[in-house]
Amino acid sequence: MKLVDLPVRRYIEKAMDTSSLPGGGSVAALNAALAASLGIMILKLSRVDGPASGALAEIALDAEDNIDADGHAFDGVLAAFRLPKETESEKTLRREAIEKGYIRAIEVPISTMRAAEKILNLLNDCKAQITKNAVSDLYIAADLALTAFRSAGYTAKLNIDALKDDARRRSYEERVQTAAEQVQALHAAILVSAPLLDDTSQKQ
Repeated sequence: MKLVDLPVRRYIEKAMDTSSLPGGGSVAALNAALAASLGIMILKLSRVDGPASGALAEIALDAEDNIDADGHAFDGVLAAFRLPKETESEKTLRREAIEKGYIRAIEVPISTMRAAEKILNLLNDCKAQITKNAVSDLYIAADLALTAFRSAGYTAKLNIDALKDDARRRSYEERVQTAAEQVQALHAAILVSAPLLDDTSQKQ
């Protein structure tokens, strides 16, 4: 059975064992899927028309795919390390396979990060239309998306650091850094758009 099809309690129990299925990347993707789903609920409660709900639904499906894809993202690396390395030719093929494996291991969490960024963009675009009664849910959706981005980023960075191609590694690092700055700004913009706490509460 796929992780995404497990009952919530069973998924939580699975996260406690040592199989790493689900691992941190899967949990990050789950956070992204929940952020998108909560975003749809917020738009419905606020009676917001337009393409945002459909876009969030597509993002939720992509994030759902990564809940399971993360568990197999590292398979290529493990398989590559098992390749023979007796001859120079074998060593070269092995190094290339390892590099390709790491790229695959990077692209899955990068996909989750992109999903989280898209969610925050959509929430930010719609924030002015959100009903007061859904502001707390807006904040939670934004926090979940930020957590998904950061968590997937940890997984991505671990594998980016393992790349031997300096140019490719720097490219990934720059992309992640740029996206992180944009995501942080979006998250902050959403939270200041409709302050949930009054001045008195914030001082306590």
